[in-house]
Amino acid sequence: MAGLAKIGSFTFILGVIISVLVGLAGTLNWITAGTIGIAAVVLVVLGLIVGILNISDKEVTKFIIAAIGLAVGSVALSNILGFFIMPFSAFVSAAVFLPALKAIYSISKD
Repeated sequence: MAGLAKIGSFTFILGVIISVLVGLAGTLNWITAGTIGIAAVVLVVLGLIVGILNISDKEVTKFIIAAIGLAVGSVALSNILGFFIMPFSAFVSAAVFLPALKAIYSISKD
């Protein structure tokens, strides 16, 4: 299980780095729309991996609240930091999807 935690941690760091690089490249017009699409798919896959490997049952509530805060903050900052926020939002949205689904299922089965 420790190996999976390391993979999850590495995946999170990789997702953040790719988000920053895509944001920087988008800001400087170094990246095409097709490449942004590919990067978005990669970030979604990495986010799903993070959601599966990194988020324990105890952390689900905190993680979902943090993701909601990020979503609200993203709207407020999108005009200023749009190219940096969009890739990171795709990454975090995918990461929160499965834990949120697990939480909804857990609540509904009772």
